[in-house]
Amino acid sequence: MESSDLIVLFILLGALAVNIPVYICLFVSAALGLILFTPMPMLLLYQTLFRSLDNFALVVLFFILCGNIMGSGQIVSRLIRVANAFVGWLPGGLGMAGVLACGLFGAISGSTVATVVAIGGVMIPSLLQQGYNESYALGVMSTSPNLGVIIPPSISMILYSMISNVSLEGLFLTGFIPGD
Repeated sequence: MESSDLIVLFILLGALAVNIPVYICLFVSAALGLILFTPMPMLLLYQTLFRSLDNFALVVLFFILCGNIMGSGQIVSRLIRVANAFVGWLPGGLGMAGVLACGLFGAISGSTVATVVAIGGVMIPSLLQQGYNESYALGVMSTSPNLGVIIPPSISMILYSMISNVSLEGLFLTGFIPGD
């Protein structure tokens, strides 16, 4: 290992040791390594940073923000009421309403994690209060948000399209029918 590699590694570890967020540590250590130890002009670094901002995958951050906003607002309880109106009258309707609400929320937010937190946080206590088994309630509310991976707009589909250069429109079309 060269001395320049060790210096960049120590910069990274030192920044991590003083509780700087990981993404900032990685950016700063990489930028300092490029500036100090390569003959690359600074203009190339600026151009690369600017070009990376024009990336469709950055939309994923807005899906996560949207899911957090919806989770803190009234949309979760309204989605659950709508889903309960559709299937709540059936036997086991509250569980089916949770699955339907997860599908709706996942389609809106595009994030499985946001769906688990938002819908599961409301539905699990409701299911337990209505007499459902705890393992059933946890199982339904931890697996149902995976519908968000299938239903467009899906964060996973966007990232897969970006990495593999597959048509995003084609992925959205293939996920629309099975997810709904």
